[in-house]
Amino acid sequence: MANDESTNLVDINQPSADQKTFALAWVGYFAVLPIVIFYILIMVGAFYLLNEKDLGSAIYGVYAFGTISIIYEIALIRSVKLIINDNGVWAIKGVLPWKKSCIGLQWRNIGIAAYQNNLYTWIFKAYRINVEDRYTGKVEMSVPNISDGKTAVSCINMTLAEKHST
Repeated sequence: MANDESTNLVDINQPSADQKTFALAWVGYFAVLPIVIFYILIMVGAFYLLNEKDLGSAIYGVYAFGTISIIYEIALIRSVKLIINDNGVWAIKGVLPWKKSCIGLQWRNIGIAAYQNNLYTWIFKAYRINVEDRYTGKVEMSVPNISDGKTAVSCINMTLAEKHST
């Protein structure tokens, strides 16, 4: 298969000159808030429970675990990106090498991109981007809370129109 096109579909590590990247809006970080509160409650509870039993080193272990978990969750939310390049539209996330994921659609399979507009998106400028499959009309990719989502959808649909007109 010398003419296999699938070997170079998306290379996120080597961005092209015309690649556009969109990140999460600031309200997307609220998704991690319950997890942060949970770990803080565990750390406070460990302080009171383990301090009575003179287990100071265990307290430090719980603190270290909680702090590392909070940092990981924030880094995971920060890693969410919507990428538009020559090959298509891609959504990536992940911090650890074995947990990184990338989903997307090639230009030949994209029907249309749209964003959902409501009071929440209008106030916070955080849009859910939906990319539909060209042949089935189903939403194949949906990425919530993208900052500047109107521009992302416009860019996708303009590129799509250029590719389908040629």
